[in-house]
Formats: sequence, C-alpha cells, structure tokens
Amino acid sequence: MIPWLILLACKTTDPVSSPADLDSGSDSGSDALSADDLEAVVLETMGSVVALRWSQPVAGTAQAAFAVSGEAERLTPVIDASAGENELLLLGIPFDSEVTWSLTLTADDDVLITEPATVATDVLPDGVPTAEVLVSNAASWDATSQYVLTAMNGTGGGASRAWTFIIDRLGRVVWAQETPSQRTTLHARRSYDGTEILIDHNSFWAIFDGGDESQVARVGIDGAVVALYDTPNLHHPFTELADGALVWGASTGFYADEVIRKRAADGTVTDLWSCEAMLDALNVDESCGSNTLFWNEADDTFLFSLYSVDSIIEVDHATGETLRTFGHLPDSWSFAPEESAFWWQHGVHYTESGTLLVSSMDRFNGTETVVREYSLDEETQTLTEVWSFGEGEGVYGSEMGEAHRLAGGNILHNYGSTPRIREATPEGEVVWDVSWERGTYIGRSEVIADLYELWP
Repeated sequence: MIPWLILLACKTTDPVSSPADLDSGSDSGSDALSADDLEAVVLETMGSVVALRWSQPVAGTAQAAFAVSGEAERLTPVIDASAGENELLLLGIPFDSEVTWSLTLTADDDVLITEPATVATDVLPDGVPTAEVLVSNAASWDATSQYVLTAMNGTGGGASRAWTFIIDRLGRVVWAQETPSQRTTLHARRSYDGTEILIDHNSFWAIFDGGDESQVARVGIDGAVVALYDTPNLHHPFTELADGALVWGASTGFYADEVIRKRAADGTVTDLWSCEAMLDALNVDESCGSNTLFWNEADDTFLFSLYSVDSIIEVDHATGETLRTFGHLPDSWSFAPEESAFWWQHGVHYTESGTLLVSSMDRFNGTETVVREYSLDEETQTLTEVWSFGEGEGVYGSEMGEAHRLAGGNILHNYGSTPRIREATPEGEVVWDVSWERGTYIGRSEVIADLYELWP
C-alpha cells in the first residue's frame, strides 16, 4: 500500500474505515435511504475531477470510496447530505485514469452502500508539461506534502501559454488550467484561507506592455473562475492578505522603478513603497526588479526581494518604511561567514521558526543553485547561516527558484529555469527528484497536504 494515496479528512463527522465494513442498516419505511439518479460526471471545467451527483429522501451524511486502477483505496471526507440533490467531488485523480467508486449514505441507523461503478477522467490536455521522477524514496518523504502546486510554460505542439497545475508524488498531473492567450503565469498560489487557487495572468512578460493588462484570477478546485482582479503593472510576485487585499510588485517602467502596490478588498489601489525612492536615499544608481513578495502576518511586514541589487528589503505595511535590508546594498546586514552571502536570491521568506530561507547562487556569478538558511541577530545585524543544501550537487537554475521548509523538516527546492524540484532531508539526502523537459521553467511552487482543503 502507498500511504500517501489514502486521503482521510473530515468535514462534519469521523470518516468510516471503509464502506465494505458497514452493515446494510435497518429499513425505516418511507424514509429509507436511497441514492436516486446517482451518476458520476467528469467536470467540463476540470477533466480530472469527478462529481458524484444524486438525490436522497432524507438528510444524513455521505462519503465515497474510490481507487485508481491498480492502486489503494481512498476515502473522501464525510459531508452533510441534505434531503434533495447533493454533490461530492473525487479529487487527486490523474488525467486519463479509470476509477472505481462507491457511495455510502447514512441517516440515523440507516446505511446505504451503492454497488461499485467505474468512470474515466479526461485525457491530459495538450501542452501540459509532464514530469519524470528521477528519485523516489517514499519512506523519507515529508508525510504532509502529498501534492505540489506550480506553474510552467506549456510544451509540445507549439504551445506557448503557461499552465498552472498540481502533481502527485508519482509526478502525475491531477489538476491543470491553461493561462489565457497573451498572458503568462509565474506565481500561482493558494488563497490566504487555503480554499482557492490564485493565478496571475501576467502581461508584463507576455506582451511586454509594462503589465498594464495584468490580472489575478481566483479559481476553485473545480476549475471555475470565481473572480478576476485587475493588478496594473504586476511584474513578478503577488500575495494575498487576511482581509482579501492583493499586494504585488508593480513596475512603472522596465527597471525604472518598482513599487509595492495594494488592491484593497473594496478595489481601491494604493502604492505602499518605492524602490527608486529607497535607492535615491542610499545614493545608489541601480535598476529595480523584484522576484518575491512575502507577507509576514505576525508583524505585518513585507519581505521584498530585488534581484536587480541582490538584496532583500523589509517594509512596514502600515507606514511604508524600510525597516532593514539584507544583501548587498549599503547599510545591509552582514553575513556570517562572509562566504555564505546570497546572490541572485529568489523565494525569500521567514520560516515558522523565524529563520530566513532563500534560494541563491552559490557565489557571485556562481554555477550552482543552493538553499541558504539564516538565523537573525538583531543586536549585531548579522545573518548567520545555520543550514545549506546544494553545494556540490551540480544543479544550476539561472533564473527563478525557491525553497520551502516542510513540516517534517525536509526541504523542497525548486530550480526555476532548470525545471526540477528536489526534496532533501536535513542531512542532505535527496529523497524526491522530479524533472521536466528542457525549455520549460517552473514558477512559484507550493505543497498541499490534502486537495480536499480546496473544497470548502
């Protein structure tokens, strides 16, 4: 049995161990359970998602068991089922797969288990990048990281549009949505509450209009676009705040200036901070270009990574004040040891333990992409390297990239323009290595424990 294939989640009650373990229950006369007009439908908006639809005479709960051909059985969450029409989604199924499923309904002491049936998901859409798994040590994977959400430019058949997609631990695509024509996607992410996917439709790097037509789409796990927000001059990164506001790096001209721009939940757009103003104050004649925007909710600050000056800026959200700088601008914190300095840094953020984590060149004009993790000494204004990974591994991504510290302690490293994602233990052992064909690039990536978190 492959442990990660078992999906156990609960929305309202504890899940049953397996429908096959249940008795048929007692007959309650006219209120006896039935699954009327039961059908399994592959969604038009997402060809890897199957919807079970039925109606029943009384309220109760529902749960489905399903299995991809040749694999272990999975269970959906238990949901409240109303008297009348109901729907339950089967998630995490690869495209072009046959699935056997059954539905269990309960109401008081009555239990109904439907006969097993099969359904096939759609074929993988043309152009979706497909991965090759180079290393797979399931016993050492992070147990809470079952799926990876990312974005990548399309492959094959002359496809040039970007795709946002989710892969499972076998490298199979279980969810995919194409970015509209004349747009690209670099920073797909889950919404603040974790129930939807936010996808940037970036015009800056697609039609080179300065980002005038850039937008962010809010998309459900069923593939439906819930909302579309204008994000003028969006250049690279964006994030969402707790109140639904969107914040992004906005370019006011190719490398002339870049500001942190905010679209409040009511649609009001304001600028919070200016790169050009900061550089002028430092008497630095350099360009402005960002690649990461991280919101630290704990103290309501932003980390803004500027690849153009090999530096990270910490900005106060409320005042727009530059609080501190890490990297190579004047008055930046120092590194200990000096050779642990980051260069061409991407994916910067604070971890839950308060360390600073970056993906970086191994040295100035380096030839390897590495992960560097630092503790912060406020008194001496020093970044002290406490952990690193990648030196001597011989993997180099010239653009983009990021690293994530996973819940169990492993690291997940995304190599950007070298289309590869690798998971390593704290000891540096590579336990998962996924690669895509050359010519593609990986945008922002994010692990997901359970796709049912995206089905509120």
